[in-house]
Amino acid sequence: MLVSALVAFCCLRQLRDLFNTTVLHDTIAQILDVFMKSGGPQHWLHQFMVETRAVLSRTLWTLVKLKDRQRWWCSWGCVANRTKELENSNEFEHIVEQSVKKVIDSLVEDLKVQAGVGDLSAGVPLAKLLPRVALMSPRLLEKPNNNKFIQMIRNMQEVEVFFTLIYSDMQS
Repeated sequence: MLVSALVAFCCLRQLRDLFNTTVLHDTIAQILDVFMKSGGPQHWLHQFMVETRAVLSRTLWTLVKLKDRQRWWCSWGCVANRTKELENSNEFEHIVEQSVKKVIDSLVEDLKVQAGVGDLSAGVPLAKLLPRVALMSPRLLEKPNNNKFIQMIRNMQEVEVFFTLIYSDMQS
């Protein structure tokens, strides 16, 4: 899906088109928006979480003693329902928006450094930026513990407060 968004975007642009900071920021935001909205509002999130949930569920199910499985299954169902509620909440949407903005800001800064321009106000041709984007792509997909962007999101104060409130609410 992300590839089709990139292809559609490239069809609208020419390699000589100039990109300043604002255009680059908006373009990355548009591409991510297409990816995030494909298949429904939270579809992108489930792409990252479905397998994790399934594996965790199977693993925990085998560890729980037979007599405790019904109680465990009810608890697991409560957690799954609470997760769905949170995914659809305005607070979560706000956190996602703030996180995406922070990642885009960092990507734009990294692209400026890689392109060898300190200031994009005059614009840089798309032809010069595309190879840099290709070089950066693997960094976006690194494992969470090594991923600069995920670490950046984890360290955001808004994210820390959001999850602190969630966990404190689940305890009560």
